[in-house]
Amino acid sequence: MKKQFIIFALFLGASLFSYKTNAQETKYYFVQNFWTKSYLFGGQDFGCGGKTTTPEANSWTFEPTGEKNSYRIKHTDSGNYLNIENGTLDYGEIQEGWLSALWVIEPVKGSAPNCYRIRSVWKPTLYLNNEKVSKTNGVECTTSSPNFHSSYWILDDGF
Repeated sequence: MKKQFIIFALFLGASLFSYKTNAQETKYYFVQNFWTKSYLFGGQDFGCGGKTTTPEANSWTFEPTGEKNSYRIKHTDSGNYLNIENGTLDYGEIQEGWLSALWVIEPVKGSAPNCYRIRSVWKPTLYLNNEKVSKTNGVECTTSSPNFHSSYWILDDGF
């Protein structure tokens, strides 16, 4: 019995350490489009528009997946995730293992500090952008030239 208790205690300690490590790696950001200066927001709906008065409405969690520069992007307040499971950019609950909810964060060389392109892991030619602002609630996931500022996002952790 004593041996089983020691094994259980070691397992519990390792589990707590793992949880703490993952929690420390989680990052929270305001996500601002470089081109329009508008912010990615969530709540009842999602889109790209003005910055609201509360950090929760505009902040996003970048959850590491274990793959290099790969993340799940979750709205801090609602808990909804960005994904392209149904072909277009969506915002809602996801299932474990969905590649459509995984994103690679690519630094934009020679641009503003903390400026990135956000690429789909599942469909690697698709990037978050707001090229067609009026047709897509301000944000979409489509092919986008590396030179289009509409696919550049500034990740601001200053809240």
